[in-house]
Amino acid sequence: MKAQSLHLCRFIMSEWVDDEQYEGATLLWVVDGSEPWEAVHLAMTNRIPLLVPEDNEPMKQVCVSAGCGMSYRDAADARNCLEFLLMNEAVRRQLGANGQAYLRQ
Repeated sequence: MKAQSLHLCRFIMSEWVDDEQYEGATLLWVVDGSEPWEAVHLAMTNRIPLLVPEDNEPMKQVCVSAGCGMSYRDAADARNCLEFLLMNEAVRRQLGANGQAYLRQ
């Protein structure tokens, strides 16, 4: 029998995040039309990818310009994006690195 490994993935939501929660976070999920610039900046600084609503144009533009995250249209799309990001560590790492590099420009 093969040993199974358990991978812990942790996302944080922009409305409820404290500074110490960025350590070990898997992604930052913006769930509404707010523009949590401080949370987004901390996430990008810490190489944490973003998941933002498609209709939140400023947040979506950050993801597009920096290549640091994904956007979702509705609840089903958000679930699919979450599953994709949580299951694809290499993609998360690249998006996180893109966000950090963007801030250093």
